[in-house]
Amino acid sequence: MFVDILLWAYGLGATLFMTMTFLEGWANHDGWGLRRMAGFASCLLWPLLIVVFVLHARHAAVQQTL
Repeated sequence: MFVDILLWAYGLGATLFMTMTFLEGWANHDGWGLRRMAGFASCLLWPLLIVVFVLHARHAAVQQTL
């Protein structure tokens, strides 16, 4: 159940930022260029970087205690 909550939180965060990216492009009358598509991809990928950073910091802390 905890994993389900985390997946929902991840999905909501990614959806929020994808919506903001979409609305910014729409307001600027931008086409579907490479930069806009990269923005959408980064909306999906940046939370994974946070997870990797947290896991790395946790692993480093465990290694220091050994």
